[in-house]
Amino acid sequence: MVNTVDDLISRGRIRDVGGIWELSVPLTELAAGAPETLSEMVDRQVERLTPDEQAMLAVGSVAGVEFSAALATADAIDAREGERRCDALARQGRWLRATGVAEWPDGTVAGRYAFVHALYQRVLYARVPIARRVGLHVRTGERLERAYGTRAREIAGELAVHFERGRDIEKAVEYRQQAAENALRQHAYREAADHARRAIALLGSLPAAQARVQQELTLRVTLGTALIAVKGYAAAEVEQAYARALEL
Repeated sequence: MVNTVDDLISRGRIRDVGGIWELSVPLTELAAGAPETLSEMVDRQVERLTPDEQAMLAVGSVAGVEFSAALATADAIDAREGERRCDALARQGRWLRATGVAEWPDGTVAGRYAFVHALYQRVLYARVPIARRVGLHVRTGERLERAYGTRAREIAGELAVHFERGRDIEKAVEYRQQAAENALRQHAYREAADHARRAIALLGSLPAAQARVQQELTLRVTLGTALIAVKGYAAAEVEQAYARALEL
């Protein structure tokens, strides 16, 4: 409701006259010009933001529903400037909210922010041109990879998503495999199976090589282990996973 009223005010459809809100156009015209969907309305709100604000929100939308302001560097925005922009948007109370502090193993400390609603993140993400989106995912993944260094395995699932969407398939497979192993250790068997399946599917787009055979073998065994826990030893999927592993 708040967003709907804000949209009407910004388009001059209602106005404050002596402390009372009044229509400035006939009701029929108001209805005809109303956004058909909430996504359309959010899109209109984005158009009213400054280019700097739009750029920062684009980076955030690629990073996820919640992100560190330090990821502004993925779009060549100075880290301090990125945090300033995020802070200003959070004070508006419409796009972002501050959720605390993000500390990375490399010593980076920056504000952490979240979109006030996942819809905002989805609309902003859809607005980012494909080529730019791919580049942002790769650079975001690389920044997180550097930040975590030898502890990158801890965020393997997040890194896998960025490299997969950034078309760096080799790294996507590597981190999907690590994410599957992490999930197995935590007894999250369905999640482990999902990561393993995704990694195997990605392997199909890589050129044939001995290293690829070894990776698939490891992934098939991981998948079989997870499926045993979920479906039992007698499941057809378990047989298929280990049959393929034996073949490899």
